[in-house]
Amino acid sequence: MRPFLVSALLLLISLSFFGITRWHGIQKMSEVTSVGLQQNSDVIVDLNFPPETFHMSILQNVGRVQKVEGARVYLFNVSYGSLKQLSNYFWVQSIHLWKKD
Repeated sequence: MRPFLVSALLLLISLSFFGITRWHGIQKMSEVTSVGLQQNSDVIVDLNFPPETFHMSILQNVGRVQKVEGARVYLFNVSYGSLKQLSNYFWVQSIHLWKKD
């Protein structure tokens, strides 16, 4: 009985972690989801700190990096699915559409 309870508790913890991470990810890209993207877009990703080599490699896999200004990264041609994955990282603060003027 005890192994079952421990397994159930671990399952509950992992499902809770996944749910909270997903919910925070959706909150980070509220502007993008309100538009309802159907095609690849250009976005601005605000990070909690200036990106390092590790972060840049992930960002380059998501889209084409145009420029970096402090903790803000400008990306071209990013799919909605890639944005959802990117928003789950704790070091991503927010994601906005890049309106070029």
